[in-house]
Amino acid sequence: MNTEFVADFSNSVLQAYEELQTVTEEKASEKPHENQWSVKELLGHLLDSASNNHQRFVRLQIFDEIEFPFYQQDDFVRANHYQKHSWKGLLEFWKLYNLHLVHIIENLDPSKLNNVWITPDNERLTLEHIVEDYLRHLNHHLEQIKNLLD
Repeated sequence: MNTEFVADFSNSVLQAYEELQTVTEEKASEKPHENQWSVKELLGHLLDSASNNHQRFVRLQIFDEIEFPFYQQDDFVRANHYQKHSWKGLLEFWKLYNLHLVHIIENLDPSKLNNVWITPDNERLTLEHIVEDYLRHLNHHLEQIKNLLD
């Protein structure tokens, strides 16, 4: 991946981390509606996304093609009990995990960018697409968090 992409990814993580450090435990735990995720749960969802995509980023540098399941986001958030986790702990873990992903992406073998994840519905997504989509997804949910906090 190019250096501009890596810098954008790193900057997104570090800027969000700085902004989110000021959020209180109480504010992070507030649920806008009974069936809507709190800020903690949204950040937890981003941790789940990081975890699932970490596997894709690494495995697609080892194998030309992989079959890997989708993840059930509501089930993951519920099973991880993010609402019961400390805000500061979640935030620190999220930052460090994503900076590790930045490191992986910065060092991706360019010859592997066209390796393919075959999704459960038989879509063929390249490693390059998955990496680019991860940052888009990350920024989408960071914007959602920002809107909840305003």
